Amino acid sequence: MNEPRRLTHRVWVTCLVTAVSGLTLGVVDLLGQVALPYPWANLANSVAVWAIAAYGLGAWVRQPLWAAVSGAAMLVLAVGTYEVAAIVFLDDDASTLLSPTTWMWAAFGVIAGAVFAPAGALSRGDRTVARLVARALPAAVLLAEAAVMARSPHQRADHLWTAAIMAVIAVASTAVVCRGARHTLVALAVSLPLAALGFLALTLAGLAG
Repeated sequence: MNEPRRLTHRVWVTCLVTAVSGLTLGVVDLLGQVALPYPWANLANSVAVWAIAAYGLGAWVRQPLWAAVSGAAMLVLAVGTYEVAAIVFLDDDASTLLSPTTWMWAAFGVIAGAVFAPAGALSRGDRTVARLVARALPAAVLLAEAAVMARSPHQRADHLWTAAIMAVIAVASTAVVCRGARHTLVALAVSLPLAALGFLALTLAGLAG
């Protein structure tokens, strides 16, 4: 296969994987909220989980610019799919598809996809500092949202359990990404200031309540 044809094939495969991932994420997210018991159901409505989905797609794409486009597209498609599924299966009003909340989540999808998907690509790159920071991001966003849930003024008992689960996933996901005790510990240390910034960002965005 010559180079132009190989590139065209890669573009089409990336578009297909992005579309399937977005459709799947939207439906699975809704099913998770409905079918899973608490505190696990909170994970289905988690900002961090969606961000990590974009991260995973970016790690597969590997090229940061293409990853940013694919990640943003996947999350926006997931938002739309989630709303359509809620209309079809839960009898939600069709107006929710264009509601301000839906637009807010779509905007989040663009931002999160443009940040976390390239990070996923960089986590597999050759630049040491960029790779280290990128590998710390999954833990950072999980710890940031765990702190949000733990400090929520509307906190329920299951929120604390979900926060604890997120902390465990943060450590486990870092171990998977880094594949080595020393690299894992360094990445977790780097994730802490990033998590503080993430907590601030979530608070300013109004997602801390």
